[in-house]
Amino acid sequence: MTVSAAPPAVGGGKGKENEPLPLTRFVLYETKTRFYIFASNQSSLHSNRVLKIDRTSDELVVIEDSVVYSNKQLAELKKMIELGNKSAGGFVEVMTFYGIAGFVRFTQGWYMILITKREALAIIGGHYVYHCDETVMKPIAKIPPERTAEEIRQLSTFQKIDLGKHFYFSYTYDLTSTLQSNLTGVRTSSSSSTNEDYRSSFRINTRYMWNYRLLKDAFPEIDEEGRSWKGNLGGSLKGGGAGGTGGWVLPLVHGFVDQAKLDILGRAVYITLIGRRSRLFAGARYLKRGANDMGHVANEVETEQIVSEPLTTPFHTSAPRSPHDGAASHPDDDPEHQLHQQRLKFPNPRFTSYVQYRGSIPLLWSQDASASNFKPPIEINNVDPYFSAAAQHFDYLLEKYGGPVIVLNLVKSVESTPRESKLLHEYSQCVAYLNQFLPKDHQIIYIPFDMSKANKAKHQDTMKIMDEIAEEATAETGFFHTGRMIRDDGSVPYRDRLSLQHGVARTNCVDCLDRTNIAQFSLGKKALGNQLYALGIIPEPDISYYSDANFLFTEMYHDHGDTLALQYSGGALVNRLDTYQKNLQWSSHSRDMIENIKRYYANSMLDAEKQVATDLFLGVTKESRSLELSRMTRRSYDDWFDPAHLEEIVDLDTAEKRMKWVISQACDFWEDYYRPRLCTHFERHYAAKVNSSLKFLR
Repeated sequence: MTVSAAPPAVGGGKGKENEPLPLTRFVLYETKTRFYIFASNQSSLHSNRVLKIDRTSDELVVIEDSVVYSNKQLAELKKMIELGNKSAGGFVEVMTFYGIAGFVRFTQGWYMILITKREALAIIGGHYVYHCDETVMKPIAKIPPERTAEEIRQLSTFQKIDLGKHFYFSYTYDLTSTLQSNLTGVRTSSSSSTNEDYRSSFRINTRYMWNYRLLKDAFPEIDEEGRSWKGNLGGSLKGGGAGGTGGWVLPLVHGFVDQAKLDILGRAVYITLIGRRSRLFAGARYLKRGANDMGHVANEVETEQIVSEPLTTPFHTSAPRSPHDGAASHPDDDPEHQLHQQRLKFPNPRFTSYVQYRGSIPLLWSQDASASNFKPPIEINNVDPYFSAAAQHFDYLLEKYGGPVIVLNLVKSVESTPRESKLLHEYSQCVAYLNQFLPKDHQIIYIPFDMSKANKAKHQDTMKIMDEIAEEATAETGFFHTGRMIRDDGSVPYRDRLSLQHGVARTNCVDCLDRTNIAQFSLGKKALGNQLYALGIIPEPDISYYSDANFLFTEMYHDHGDTLALQYSGGALVNRLDTYQKNLQWSSHSRDMIENIKRYYANSMLDAEKQVATDLFLGVTKESRSLELSRMTRRSYDDWFDPAHLEEIVDLDTAEKRMKWVISQACDFWEDYYRPRLCTHFERHYAAKVNSSLKFLR
């Protein structure tokens, strides 16, 4: 059992309620009996926090000092600690680092995991997103016990999960949630408009927080179900106060993040692609297939593309220039009113977002990876006439994204030896069964498309068919836009308010890799056209396959697909866009063969060890599975969904109110990177090195 506490103020400083500044710089000190972590925000002289970690107890004892210290007060506190420990080993500075990834214990003794290197990859509304480049594990005990063989084995297994590859974080932006959720909130039962009710609408999505188990013992503000964060995330809207975790909690997202700059007729557009991998049924290709009893699916990834024209950096802007932008007309043009308007923050209408989802077919099926067969047979382990696992899964999708849920099923329909086609038949039955209990206007939209068969046919254009499907799917769900439509030329009905995405397109093939990535590219490409048109960048809501925008977007999706494929299967994508456009080069055949061999080797030789490491890192044990099953609420077979999930996640009026509240609460991040009194090198002002279209068009 571990302990976490926040004692009364002890340093003479004055605690600040709802302190808005994030903690971005951390310094570790040690004495014989304690570790001290001093954290600060580099732009403020009054935002220093202290975390104390006991080194004498067998349990994890983490104590957060509730005082917010000024620099002067912090110096006095350090001097006092140094004097108190002068005869007992001293007070020594150990290292500077960039965040706490978590705490872990194997058989004896606790370790803390600290982020020691980072790289800025993207900027979203002024909030920087970092890649975790390097971490270090430090034993907490002053004299660690002698390591047993089992301790060494588990430590070695744990370290096989490389935190320096494909893990991302942000101090001030909730990377676990979509842009729409971050600005307008998630589904709640309350319709009130008080600040507390607004705050309850903004929660960290621990589904995509890979260090959830590593932080849970030190910061028990995480609720037992792991669905929401009951503390605060320092620096963002979800954070900041002495009443929560005070900014110490730094969620790590595993998956993919990339950002590129696109120049269109002198206008700069930023395209950000984010892939969030779920931790709930994570693992290696043949060892994690289908769904588990709770409805969590294998290879689950939420993909979001954010397209923005950052004429101003943050999510807010100054007073609008016209009534169409949301400004109320004022009879007097008096200076006081103008000054008041200048101080107000209004939503920046130049941010858009589109979200889609991939995940294994939500049935109870598997493949025997131990067999020497290059393509192991598919076995449906448990034929459930009520499709309970799929029901749990689709109820979650309705809760998270609303309706409609569009299922794009790309598995093969015709095979000489039935493999994938078994799943096609079962999945079709599953959706038909679940749909009979849903109201007609909320039913799951099921689209089966044998992409492999279409690609082999001489007279079928696979990508043209995919583009038609993408047009229908994006028209059903829409996309998120923070303001009114900027272009008004009649091509699309004019919209003078923000727009929300309702529902999600869920794509799968058998692996959710090659074909799925192509389908998601088509959906994303169509959404990109709509996003650029809404921002007033292009004259029509479509993008040509031969445009610079498409070339850039294609490369980003290839990188996205390669990264996700490497994480799940051990090799990069085999079939890319060229395969389905039927313009393959000879060199691509050898590349495809090499990638297939890499996958086969990884799946046969390495996946078992990889799965053990993943389970150890995520804290997955038989006991944790049993506990999760015991907490699961099962509904009746015909009433498999929560009727509240069929309602809108948030209506437009509430969304606008919440978004205005969000930007009014946002911290002033500008001085974090632009500090006029500090002499710096010019290149340091470029905190993020952003890709541009030139990278792909040479």
